[in-house]
Amino acid sequence: MHLSRTRKSLAVIVFSLVCLLPALQAQAAQNSPKPIHAFISQVQTTYDGITTFSASFEQIVKSNVGQRKATGTVYLKKPGKMRFEYEKPQKKLFVADGNTLWMDEPEEEEDRKILKKSLKSSELPSQVRFLFGEGKLTDDFHISYHSDPAVLHPGLVMVKLLPKKSGENYKYIVFGIDPTNFLVKETYLYDIQGGYNQLVFSKIETNKIGGPDEKLFQFTPPKGVKVIEQ
Repeated sequence: MHLSRTRKSLAVIVFSLVCLLPALQAQAAQNSPKPIHAFISQVQTTYDGITTFSASFEQIVKSNVGQRKATGTVYLKKPGKMRFEYEKPQKKLFVADGNTLWMDEPEEEEDRKILKKSLKSSELPSQVRFLFGEGKLTDDFHISYHSDPAVLHPGLVMVKLLPKKSGENYKYIVFGIDPTNFLVKETYLYDIQGGYNQLVFSKIETNKIGGPDEKLFQFTPPKGVKVIEQ
């Protein structure tokens, strides 16, 4: 496993995390939505009341060298806990216990390494800070409704988030919101090279009584596997 690829995988996780928890309590419709700042204010208010999240995901990453797909499961718990588990086509695991972030690709047996770093010192971007209860979407993004025909889907309200901070490693993010249950169902991250990372969520559960289990956010490196600390 090369660290550069691990960092790219982490960037995918980072993008994914902000898109998982927000749910909307507003009445919304694609043809006549309410003013964008009122709409996003309700996203923020709703997110502040969500403490746990779990879902299945399907990921499509498209670049100038082709397209690849993956599936898996994600679990989140405030503050700062996550388990992002890829199941197909290869197993990968990203675990944060609130203090430490672990990254493991167990199928890379020939050169398997585990990356360990402090969650606080990992310089997570604004969308992850929002997920972990820090910052506001309106502080970090220029926000507007999105009408690109390439990503318009019947029944979803599309919202574009353009980062205010310069130097980010992506252009912008798009949320696809289902107004029948007010959950973010699809997300897109558009990179600087012209590609995108799409995530589609299903089987979403929020604030489930008794879960997720705390053991999901614990990680012990297997014996004999090299751990690289950053």
